[in-house]
Amino acid sequence: MTEARSSKSQKSNRLKRFGYKYMGLAGGLWNLIWIIVAVIIIIILLSFLLHLLFILPTTITGAEQEIINTDKSISAILSSR
Repeated sequence: MTEARSSKSQKSNRLKRFGYKYMGLAGGLWNLIWIIVAVIIIIILLSFLLHLLFILPTTITGAEQEIINTDKSISAILSSR
């Protein structure tokens, strides 16, 4: 009886050492929730990084092109008079 109890407490201590705070069904659900939250945060950060790397430079280039086109239009209107 004491052997079973001591091995159970050793297992409990080992699990606590590795950061498993909750065990059983509720513990599994909490761990699953934390994993889902972490994945969502990682996806948000990656999408923000991709936005900065690819979409934002394209937007800036498009804005520059729009300014150039507007400048050409103004020049064409002024030169036609």
